[in-house]
Amino acid sequence: MGILSIQIIILLGTQASEWWKLQLEGKKKFLIAFSANDEAKAAQEIIDRHIIQTQFVCANSTADANVKIANDPPHILVLELHGEHVNGKKLTSDVLSDQKIKNMPILLVGEIPHEEIFVDEIVLGRVQLIDDLNDEKKLSRCLSRLLNFITRNEGDEFHLRFLAPGDLLIKQGEEAKNVYIVRRGQLEASIEKDGKKIVLGPVDTGEFVG
Repeated sequence: MGILSIQIIILLGTQASEWWKLQLEGKKKFLIAFSANDEAKAAQEIIDRHIIQTQFVCANSTADANVKIANDPPHILVLELHGEHVNGKKLTSDVLSDQKIKNMPILLVGEIPHEEIFVDEIVLGRVQLIDDLNDEKKLSRCLSRLLNFITRNEGDEFHLRFLAPGDLLIKQGEEAKNVYIVRRGQLEASIEKDGKKIVLGPVDTGEFVG
C-alpha cells in the first residue's frame, strides 16, 4: 500500500463568530471588479465575514482590472458579470486564456445568463457563478470551491481542502484514497440503513477520517 496524502479540512460556515470564519494559511488577495464603488465595498465586507487574512484590491473598469492583474496578480477574482464599466464575461475569457495565471479562480456575480458559459471551468471549479452575494449559503459553497481549486493546483503532498456546510467529504462504500484531519470545525459521520440516515457521531478538530 502506498503512502496516503493527508488533506486538512476547514469547515466554512455562515455564522459570524470567529470560530466559523475561514482561516487561511497565508493571506489571500482578492481583486474586486465592480463599476460602482459602493457595490465593491459591500462585496469586500461580505467576503471578509467569511474569511480571515484577506487583502482586497479594487478595479472599476475592465481595463483597470486587466492592468492590476498584469502588474500584481491576485489569488482570486470577484467580478460583476454585467456592469456599466466591467464586462465580467470578457474579463473572465481574457484571464482563462492567459497561461501565466492559469491557477487563478474567478467568482462571477450577477444574473446568471440563459446560455451556457465557461462550462469546463465551472466543472473544474475554477469559475463559480452567483446571482447574489448576500446568499450566505451559496457564497460559502462558492468560496470553498474556489479555494479548493487553488490548493489542488499547488502540487503539495499535504494541502488544505475546504468544505461548506452540507458538503459531502466521503460517501459510504467509496474507496478511500486519502487520509483527512479536521483542522477547524466539525464533520458528521453517518450511514444509511433501510433508507434512513443514522448519525454515528461527530468528527472533531484534530481527529482523522478516511
